[in-house]
Amino acid sequence: MAGLSSWQRARKAESLAQDLQQQDDYQAYKSMKKLVALGPAGAEKVLPLLRSSDGAVRGRALMVIAETGAEGYTGLAERFLQDPAPEARTAAAVAAGCLDNKGAVGKLITLLDDPRQPVGVRIAATRSLARLGLPEALKSLRAALALPATKDNAPLRQAAMLALGAIATPEAVTQVAASLAPTRKRTRRSGRWPRKACPAPTPRGRRPRTWRARRCSAASTIRPPRCASPAPTA
Repeated sequence: MAGLSSWQRARKAESLAQDLQQQDDYQAYKSMKKLVALGPAGAEKVLPLLRSSDGAVRGRALMVIAETGAEGYTGLAERFLQDPAPEARTAAAVAAGCLDNKGAVGKLITLLDDPRQPVGVRIAATRSLARLGLPEALKSLRAALALPATKDNAPLRQAAMLALGAIATPEAVTQVAASLAPTRKRTRRSGRWPRKACPAPTPRGRRPRTWRARRCSAASTIRPPRCASPAPTA
């Protein structure tokens, strides 16, 4: 976008802002990146999209404002943290951290503590709390890190661990170190992880069934040919 005049930038930003309303997510993503490259001119043109009835369009406009980092929009993201659309809430949580909105810490903590929120919303709130770096979020971050180690909780627990490390308080570092502590013990002699348990020993008096033994047993079960003489009778 270099070499464009202010008038050309405004016209280009207006055209790209209209592309955010299309259904194709990939094309809308490319338009978002081009709007971010335009700087404050791109953030200004997406403001009317915040009144759209489509939650995805509102989320895209908020993401452009967040990545642009334009001044004067600090309190804008806080209004959309309670938006009915999860896409808009996720983008508002990201924007609150990018725009350094410290007044939104309480609402971000509420989003993180609410288990009914989608995982993407809670992760975005966690990352913004890490960016803001306020100690008020330590309790909620420790609670997120203490969730059961399941597959569904893994992304949120990882984000909480990184957020605790970013705040860099002694209490947070202790919590991260405790979560990374190994659960298995090492042997004293070699210092390596213990090997898996050996298989159960073969019962005494029984020899393992080898290939030759299987072949012999299979040969013993072959029926005799039909031309064989019958066995003598008593």
